[in-house]
Amino acid sequence: MCRQQFGQKESRGIRFKANDFDCPDDLPRIDGDEARLHQVPTNIISNALKYSPKEALVSIGARREADNVTIWIKDEGMGIPAELHEKIFEKFYRVDNTDLRMIGGTGLGLALVREIVNAHGGRVWVESAVGKGSTFFVALPIVKNVR
Repeated sequence: MCRQQFGQKESRGIRFKANDFDCPDDLPRIDGDEARLHQVPTNIISNALKYSPKEALVSIGARREADNVTIWIKDEGMGIPAELHEKIFEKFYRVDNTDLRMIGGTGLGLALVREIVNAHGGRVWVESAVGKGSTFFVALPIVKNVR
């Protein structure tokens, strides 16, 4: 999944940092609705492209952590204040910033991400600081061998 997302979005001069694209071929399988799961990185990457300056880098990766596959998407955007890290996943919520209102959007993308991830038994969170960019993490449970 993450390799397919990598090649699909390059616009506004924003480029993906290829040497930080870390998505091992031997990641365990994630079970679920493939179309919905593809929406998760698509929505996060879309936001990274919208809210990052021209010529910014977006890094993408995935790794196995215990019983999960964790995917991360890191941008060099404006960052999100700590007190809003949970709020940005609420329906229709948009950071209250006049400059951002010109970018457009409905405030549904990250709410949809959380809904899809939760429906698949996973979790999504952000680590971010104003002026330092954001890293979004998505942890999804791996398929366990059924005997």
